[in-house]
Amino acid sequence: MFRPAIPDDLQRQVRQHCGFACAICAKMPTTIEHILPFSTVKEHTFENLVLLCANCHQEVTAGRIAKADVERARKSPAALGRYDPSYTPFIRNQQTLQMGSCTLFGEA
Repeated sequence: MFRPAIPDDLQRQVRQHCGFACAICAKMPTTIEHILPFSTVKEHTFENLVLLCANCHQEVTAGRIAKADVERARKSPAALGRYDPSYTPFIRNQQTLQMGSCTLFGEA
């Protein structure tokens, strides 16, 4: 199936919206991904595009990060600090370490 390229202007809008980093974890480098597959929606729309790093993209593809979590991260990208750091359902076996006013999150 032929899939047209995502227009440059739309790519720029998505990158700016996500803060030029992965919407979920704020890491780089990233690629623009469809939340709902292009094969299903058959169009590129701002609302259905998100920046993801390779690791988060793999986790989404494997079903370990739910589409609802991707949509939530897209609405409040991590790189822009518009998210609640305590909301991390996509990190399995999460451990936290509180040191003074700093909270560190990581996997066990």
